[in-house]
Amino acid sequence: MLRRLSIAVLGLGLAPLLFAAGPTPPETRLATPGELIISQPFHTADGLAAKGAPGFQQLIGHWEVRDGVLVGNELASDHHTASCIDRTVFTDAVITAQVQLGDAERIAILMRDDIAPNHHLARVFLTPDSLWVQHMSGISKSTKSEILEKKAAPFDPSQWYTVVIEVVGDEILARIGDQTIYAKHARFQATKGIVGMLVKGQNARFRNVAVWHATPNPAWRAPASEQ
Repeated sequence: MLRRLSIAVLGLGLAPLLFAAGPTPPETRLATPGELIISQPFHTADGLAAKGAPGFQQLIGHWEVRDGVLVGNELASDHHTASCIDRTVFTDAVITAQVQLGDAERIAILMRDDIAPNHHLARVFLTPDSLWVQHMSGISKSTKSEILEKKAAPFDPSQWYTVVIEVVGDEILARIGDQTIYAKHARFQATKGIVGMLVKGQNARFRNVAVWHATPNPAWRAPASEQ
């Protein structure tokens, strides 16, 4: 999100300065954040874009900006989890968001590839008692998925948690609150064409979603059990 600031001091004509009014990158281990490519706090109703417009769009379910946050609800008539997506192309990235489970059974940050119609690629899930990383492929009836790593941990549905997902090459390192999980799969190397949120249930909340292009952190060393 860029804004232009015009400055005039004591009659001196100064050219407008262009500056980024975006979030500060989080602390990372696997990735080095670079250019900010998505920044959506969902503080106002226009944070949810109309169909076909740039930005996050309701895909399935009911999504609305309410009280300065994005609220996602699954609809029984859809026979599918609710999803809200942004069609932005990237490969290696750092993704951040603040999330609250609310009444949802589970929520996820999702990535899909750039091959039409954007096949499933990866998801990082959160439930009241666990988190996991899931590799995926295909789309619709051809969808296949595999849980690569799962961790039991308690998450208060009424509490806000900060999510940081680092994806570099075939690795994903995800942090939710004070819990960290690591997974590796060749499919993670694919170019991403979609990032978004998924809700199974009701009243899940999201805010301050951001994505940065990233490069590998040369100091990174994978967990010993994964090498």
